[in-house]
Amino acid sequence: TRYDYPALIPLIHAILYVFLFIPIFLIKSIIFSQEDLPTRAKNLVELWQQVVIQNQQTQVLYWGRYITAVFGVGVVFLVYQVVKNSFSDYRISLVAAFLTAVNFRQVLNSHLGLPDIYNAFFLLLSFMFIIRLYKKPSTLAYLLVGLGLGLYFSVKYQPYVLPAFILRFPTGKKRR
Repeated sequence: TRYDYPALIPLIHAILYVFLFIPIFLIKSIIFSQEDLPTRAKNLVELWQQVVIQNQQTQVLYWGRYITAVFGVGVVFLVYQVVKNSFSDYRISLVAAFLTAVNFRQVLNSHLGLPDIYNAFFLLLSFMFIIRLYKKPSTLAYLLVGLGLGLYFSVKYQPYVLPAFILRFPTGKKRR
């Protein structure tokens, strides 16, 4: 019922659930079970309910938090990379990454399954691609910028960041 949040976040979660979390938890349950495998495999529905769903789907909520926390760490790494590529000084990059890592809102959103962390991650990824395009234009650089902006807009529709991208790089100057 909401149209301001596109489908990239649920798609990321679904892919990681199907290919990472569910197989790991099912295998772990089968290996570390006290019952033998034939007894355990007789009732796969019960196994599914015990391992994956648990009490009112709390396991799946934790998986979503794990994914968001990994993207939160990625935001800190991307802040470091973007600042390093913009200012060419690793000390400024370390300060920016540290301030991002201890930012209250950043830490809070990394614990919850909110779209803001994904939004920041893909915004910084797009910005990193734009810096790369500005420094060394190529067909691959243009494709990466398009991919980055497409992923960014697939998390949350926020077109007001585009003027910031445009203002960051002055147009009439000759590049070296």
